[in-house]
Amino acid sequence: MSGAQLAAWIRGHWKIENLLHHVRDRTFREDDSRIHVGRLPRVMAGLRNLAIGIHR
Repeated sequence: MSGAQLAAWIRGHWKIENLLHHVRDRTFREDDSRIHVGRLPRVMAGLRNLAIGIHR
C-alpha cells in the first residue's frame, strides 16, 4: 500500500466517523448525555446507532 492509498483510506475512515458523530451529537445530543454509569453509555450508543441505521 502506497502512502497516498493509506492517506486516502484514513481520510475515508474519518469522514464516516465524523458523519456518524455529527448525527449522534446533533440529533441525540449525545455529548450532553448524563448517562455515565456501568454499561449504560455503551448500550445507549448502540441504540442510537441502531436508530440511525434504521432511519438510513
